[in-house]
Amino acid sequence: ARHVRALWPMAEVHVYGSTATGLCMPGSDVDLAIANAPLAPAPQLLHALDVWLSQHAEVRGTQALPHAQVPILKVRIAVAGAHVVDAD
Repeated sequence: ARHVRALWPMAEVHVYGSTATGLCMPGSDVDLAIANAPLAPAPQLLHALDVWLSQHAEVRGTQALPHAQVPILKVRIAVAGAHVVDAD
């Protein structure tokens, strides 16, 4: 969330899906939604976020899907040393 707010100070990051409901399994991804991002087309926002996040050492990889029914950015993030979490 802090990286998103550093890029877009008014943005809010919300957790939803199995992580939010407590039904996640070990190895589950974390579903995040960003509210109050700047007004711009989704492909432009995803590209800006992809470039921004890729500059951070804990980000292990990204994949933008800007033209999906619900545009998403898949992100692999290293936490607690070698453990990697998928966020999209």
